[in-house]
Amino acid sequence: MKRVFLSLVVLGAVAATAQQKQVEGPAGTPALLETANGKKAKVTLQKMEAGNLTFVAGSRSMTVPGDKISSLTFSMGKEDFDFYREQQVISDEQVSEVFKQEHISTADKLDLIFKMVLKNIEQSYNDGDFQKVIDATSSVMEKYIQYMPIKNNMRTPFVLTYNSYKSLGDYANATRYAEILAAMDNDEMKLMGQVGLAQIALDQGNVSAAEKIKGELPEDAVAADLYLKAAIQRAKGEQKDAIITVTQIIEEFPNDVEILPASELLVAYCYLDMTGTNSVISTNSAMNTARQVKNMYAGTAVAVNAEKLWAELGGREIEAEEQALKAEMEAAKVAAEEAAKKRKAEQKARREAEKAAKKADAANTDVSETTDN
Repeated sequence: MKRVFLSLVVLGAVAATAQQKQVEGPAGTPALLETANGKKAKVTLQKMEAGNLTFVAGSRSMTVPGDKISSLTFSMGKEDFDFYREQQVISDEQVSEVFKQEHISTADKLDLIFKMVLKNIEQSYNDGDFQKVIDATSSVMEKYIQYMPIKNNMRTPFVLTYNSYKSLGDYANATRYAEILAAMDNDEMKLMGQVGLAQIALDQGNVSAAEKIKGELPEDAVAADLYLKAAIQRAKGEQKDAIITVTQIIEEFPNDVEILPASELLVAYCYLDMTGTNSVISTNSAMNTARQVKNMYAGTAVAVNAEKLWAELGGREIEAEEQALKAEMEAAKVAAEEAAKKRKAEQKARREAEKAAKKADAANTDVSETTDN
């Protein structure tokens, strides 16, 4: 009962702090704004339109070009806090543990809880629970989407939500997010959006749209260009050429953590496409490649997708059979070793018995000879 009471007190205090943060000032989205020259100010964002950011700072409403803003840092309001708790993105126990830290302020505790929320979302993504990621972020993300062109601390969950939509085949929402990414000035985000739009186009059978996007990639995006080349080759039924292209990616970009895993998984799908044809490729080739990808990139969303393909091809059953056979062979080995030990012990016992018998016979012989004399 004491623990429950403490939890209620803690949650009430945090919620009150969040509510206070939210209601102070005009309606809008609170954020810490940092300008290009390093100045920071607490503001309330109103909207971002045509590349211009409108916000309220104190009693003044201002509209400035988005490229004049270095970054935005969002905090967690009561509505978001309640939502995350309802969705079990963060547990009451986690909140209580943070609130027990007496050396930091309540506001700092709230910020720490927000960071834990974001970390938990990322963990769900890496675990492959894409629906949980969407449930935890989609509604909250709506108020942040328009501000994504400016660097901010919600970009990571935004990308995770986008990739989750894509992984689950929700192409309407995935396209919406990808278009936002592709429209950014940030090169990395822009490229991610372009590649994503091409992937979605291919998944929907629109090869020409993917080819058009590929042609619009920046010249220095060589790895991404090769990946889309391989993906387009696969879509055209040129699986062998696609595999050759992926081999080039592996040789030239072995450290590309974004393109390489997706490229290697693409090979598994190429193998799968080639089964049932005149090719010597079998389902085992696709399954073994998927297994390698899931093992090599464990803890990532690509590994989860690879594991899904591996399981669909019967990987779990085959692995279970292999493990059963291995256990059987191990048991047979142990039994053989025990039998060998037993035989060795029996042979030793026989030798010792024979030795003792000979010694006894020799002793009896000596006694007889002495008696006769």
